[in-house]
Amino acid sequence: MSNDDDDDDDHVACPFQCLSQEARELYLESHISRIPVPSPLVFYRDYVSRNRPVIIQGALDQWSALSKWNTLNYFRDQLGDTPVTIDITPDGYGDCVKLHKYFVTPVEEKMPFNHFMDIIEGKKSFDGIVYCQHQNSSFTTEFQQLNNDIHELGWVREAFGQAPDAVNLWIGTSKSISTLHHDPYENLYGVIRGRKHFTLYPPTDFYWLNQKFYKKAHYERYNSTQKIIDDDGINLKVDENFIIVPDD
Repeated sequence: MSNDDDDDDDHVACPFQCLSQEARELYLESHISRIPVPSPLVFYRDYVSRNRPVIIQGALDQWSALSKWNTLNYFRDQLGDTPVTIDITPDGYGDCVKLHKYFVTPVEEKMPFNHFMDIIEGKKSFDGIVYCQHQNSSFTTEFQQLNNDIHELGWVREAFGQAPDAVNLWIGTSKSISTLHHDPYENLYGVIRGRKHFTLYPPTDFYWLNQKFYKKAHYERYNSTQKIIDDDGINLKVDENFIIVPDD
């Protein structure tokens, strides 16, 4: 790359650097605030409309899930062998870029909930990392037995003027990782047990996130009849159990 190219990049980056710096000076905080349950007006005005993340303490105090979900046996008692959708990957990274070329989605399998719990608790050996992270309102479609353990948050409904479009339940381990992404929804996460680590970037930092388009692919269980080299000579076989399959 020539010096002229470097200068061009600097000229492009400068306005975005100014935008990012001004955002930090004017409204972005160096830490995420912890607040009690806000009024709908405060929640929407001070946080949603300004794209500011916030930790709301005590928001779920009325949920019986806070006490009931502290033991995995409760889930077993309620769900038993109910079939649930589980995502499986070789390394815990679902919906991510692999081989610098493909955006790869997990293997998706239905399995009895008790079987999933046995894997999570290490009672059964299993090839791959499992993560209960099905979208499309999985809580209301696959976990109806738990419906009475939570209830709608009135201040959230009032702030948005409607009920949530989707309610999802995610169950995983420290090996379950969602890669950097964005979506068109405002998200509220309720952590009932354990912890979840988030890395957040403000919209004003988009220039440095190197957004690109990748070919879509998915993981499959490997069998010896599958093609393991793509058209560019890239080895698609991940290990003895998984292979990346480009979508048509």
